[in-house]
Amino acid sequence: MSFRISFLFGCCLLLLAARVAYSQTHSNEALRALTYYIAVSDHECTEDEVSVRGASNLPPGARIGVSITAFNGEMGWDDYSDDVYATLDDKGFFSQLVHAKRGRRFRNNLVIKVWFRPYKQSPSVLAAVGKHGERLDFKKNPQAFMESGFNALLSSIARVSCAEPTGK
Repeated sequence: MSFRISFLFGCCLLLLAARVAYSQTHSNEALRALTYYIAVSDHECTEDEVSVRGASNLPPGARIGVSITAFNGEMGWDDYSDDVYATLDDKGFFSQLVHAKRGRRFRNNLVIKVWFRPYKQSPSVLAAVGKHGERLDFKKNPQAFMESGFNALLSSIARVSCAEPTGK
């Protein structure tokens, strides 16, 4: 009787160990992004500047465009800043300080726009994404779009969430 219990207990431990090993080796497969992405958020803000930070799996050195704007109904975008460019570091992160246009003040609920275009990129970045951004996978990637001239771009937006911006 003791042999049977020991045998069954050993079988249960073996099955449990196999299940844990399987879970650990296959859990990361479901989390992989099969396409390029770009994400952004605000970090700190005042009426005059917004500190933006983001992440992407684009190649290191990629130039990421950043601007602060407001959606203006049928008129489109109402820009609160000029376009500025951040560079993606070796770990996949970027940060950029964005200044308000002269006569404009940043406030809550504006929109941070970020984008990647295959213009003015290094040869190593273009080798990865394609000369016209064709490897951004605009047919499947919800962040990729086709522009004029058959160039793909990657873009994302986030809300400026400064409850009450303070002046300097």
